[in-house]
Amino acid sequence: MIHVRSFDWRDVPSLHTYRHQTLFLDSALVLTRGRLQVLGAMLSAVALNRGLFTAVAEHESQPHLRLIGQVLVRNNDPAAHLTFLSPDSLVRDEFLSPLVTFLAYQVAGHNALCLLAEAEPGSQIAQALYDSGFSPYGTQRVWRLPSQLPSHNSEGQNWRMVRPEDRDAIQRLYRRIAPPLLQKVSGTFLVNNSGLVLRDGDQALGYVSLRYGLMGVVVQPILQPEVSAFTVENVFAALNAMPFLRTRPLYMLVTANQEWLEPFLLDLGAEAAETQTLLVKNLTTPPLRVPERYKAVKTPGLLAL
Repeated sequence: MIHVRSFDWRDVPSLHTYRHQTLFLDSALVLTRGRLQVLGAMLSAVALNRGLFTAVAEHESQPHLRLIGQVLVRNNDPAAHLTFLSPDSLVRDEFLSPLVTFLAYQVAGHNALCLLAEAEPGSQIAQALYDSGFSPYGTQRVWRLPSQLPSHNSEGQNWRMVRPEDRDAIQRLYRRIAPPLLQKVSGTFLVNNSGLVLRDGDQALGYVSLRYGLMGVVVQPILQPEVSAFTVENVFAALNAMPFLRTRPLYMLVTANQEWLEPFLLDLGAEAAETQTLLVKNLTTPPLRVPERYKAVKTPGLLAL
């Protein structure tokens, strides 16, 4: 019998022991913040209403067998993310399904409509997530950009920082080129104020979101395939010109519908990681009562199936 509960201080030694046996399921978070599963779990134990939840699934007769997992949901984001599972040896349906169900109830209480994860195709963790109610909705690849990027090309169009008046045009761009399944998962596209935009009159031709952290900066592009090669080169030049990047590494997340950018990345000398499968577990929308056994916060919310 598996019992699931919220993470507390007695679990810190176990998580520290498992630190080299952890599966990370949110690439952007790791690339910007590092592998901070112990610190993040400790923070979630004292800040229950901040959208960070850590839980433990343990065997009732063998309490040393425990799977620890964490989810993160940001303000106004309809999608929460499964950030890590530890140890990897216990990532199997017996432990994972009740853990995911428990965590899903917590993010549903913060109005998340789905739970996301990333895994290598055909891996044990991917199969375990399928068995726990996740399904694939796309793929992505992480590219590490070289430290030296091209300078501005006068033949291409210029990129600039996003302004409030750009939001509607960026939303229209996203709806125009993003695959329907991706749009169904993400819902309303969240525009990052620190991103870059390429405009042609009332139309947005491209948008690049930026996520910053002490460990690095993650870039995610949404570009029309029809833009010129010079314009694509200029987005790298714009990134290169940003003084606040300092010496932090720069990464680009390329989803399947943006794979046409990969030849440009190869020409730049960027290094690619393995392709990842993007997974989603949908949550129901009626505001139902959360069962007592799943309550880690007092916020009433949605029922996760």
